Amino acid sequence: MVGVFCLGLKIYYSISTDLFRLKSSGKTKRYLPYHLWQHIWKLPNIINTIMKKTITLLSAVLFCAAVAFAQQPDASGKTYYDKNKTKLKEIYQFKSSMKFDPSNPTDKGAASKVKQGPYFYYYESGKLKISGQYREDNKHGVWKYYDEAGTQTKTETYNNGKLLQ
Repeated sequence: MVGVFCLGLKIYYSISTDLFRLKSSGKTKRYLPYHLWQHIWKLPNIINTIMKKTITLLSAVLFCAAVAFAQQPDASGKTYYDKNKTKLKEIYQFKSSMKFDPSNPTDKGAASKVKQGPYFYYYESGKLKISGQYREDNKHGVWKYYDEAGTQTKTETYNNGKLLQ
C-alpha cells in the first residue's frame, strides 16, 4: 500500500508491504523534495525477533571461539647459580604447549614449555654473557656474545635454529 499525505509544505510518504514498512517525511518545493528528509524503516515483530536471536547467537559463538583459541600469555622463566636464588643465570620467556605423538592413537599428549621471545644469559658475576631471541624453542635472529668485561666478542644470526652467519 502506498500513501501520500500533504500538510502545508510538508509531505508524508508511506509504503507498506508484508515484509516492511517505510515512512518518509520532508519538505517540498514545487512538488520536489528539498532540505532534510526522514526515512523510517519498520520491520514486523517476527523479523525483529529472529534478527535479535540470530545476532545474539552469532555473538555468543564468536565470543566462545575467541576464548577457545586465545593464546595463553607468555610467562617468564629464570634460573639461578645458587639455591638461594641470588645469582641470576638466565632469563627467558616461554609459552605452554601440548605435544602429541600422531602415530600413537592412545597418546594423551604431554605439556611442555617452549622458549619464545627474548633470552639473556649471565656470568656468575652478574654481567651479560649472551643475548638473543627464541622462536618455538629455536634460536632466531641476532645473537650477541660478550666477555666478562662486557665487550661484544661474537655475533651470530639464526633462522629458526639454523646458523646463517
